[in-house]
Amino acid sequence: MESHSERIDKHRTELAELRHELEQATTGAASDSTEEDIRLLETRIADANIFIIALEKGKSRLQRSFLRVWIGNAVMFGTFILLGLYYLLGSEPGFSRDERQWLESEPGNIPGLQLAPQSSQRDAAPARNASNFSTGRLKATNKHKLKVVRSKTLTIMALAFLLSPHGALGVELYFLYQSLTGGPIPIQFMEWGGFMQSVMLAIPFSLVGLYLLGSGTSNATLDSRKELLTLPGNKRNIRFRDVESLQLNKLLTTGERSYVNNQIQVNLQNGESVSLLSHADKEQIYVDIIRTALFMRKPLILT
Repeated sequence: MESHSERIDKHRTELAELRHELEQATTGAASDSTEEDIRLLETRIADANIFIIALEKGKSRLQRSFLRVWIGNAVMFGTFILLGLYYLLGSEPGFSRDERQWLESEPGNIPGLQLAPQSSQRDAAPARNASNFSTGRLKATNKHKLKVVRSKTLTIMALAFLLSPHGALGVELYFLYQSLTGGPIPIQFMEWGGFMQSVMLAIPFSLVGLYLLGSGTSNATLDSRKELLTLPGNKRNIRFRDVESLQLNKLLTTGERSYVNNQIQVNLQNGESVSLLSHADKEQIYVDIIRTALFMRKPLILT
């Protein structure tokens, strides 16, 4: 059984023979071809041209579909493998010496830490998000600043959503570029089916990835020189002097699977409470709220 390429070559040869025959019929001195014969040859040549174009478009469509599927799958699995290796080989930074001491000590024995009575406990503030893994940490950017930063786990999840569907879209963009630069092809005759499928797949994945990157944590900043807590998401600045205490909450999140969500809550002098960070890793939240209480010199309520 002949292949697609062999069929195209065969019809190209037949087309060349027809063109040569037409040339002989129209320019040959000894030609006895009638006008009807010439019109018939021209019709056969036009039909052969259309047939070859159809065969070539079918071959291009098959190649495009094949590349879209395999390159798309290769990019997706390659993304998962690389991000998985990054997660396994470069795990989250461990606890520092001070943090390990805080975990091993009783709260009342931690130097400089003020503890508020549980009677001053307030109702939990609405959590920014609820997750069963670590979404962020409070890290010192310098000795005067703390900042809520995304965890590596959250970053890897966001990148997986952003990168995995774009292999197929890249193939479609390549063929679209080839079509636009290869000649004046009317837009209605261009292949749009695979391109639109790839775009519709990439849009929701990209939106989820951008959401995870942009709203996974509060991105709050604490500045000890300005004595200011900045919450970019709420576009709000809170003076340290307006903060009464910090509170560690343990919130039960229910659904298909239940888990305890830990929360760092900032209690203000006016009775308002604000969520600073929340996720399910209780040890990370615990050392982060101690660091924050020491940094702000505010009493801590442990519930």
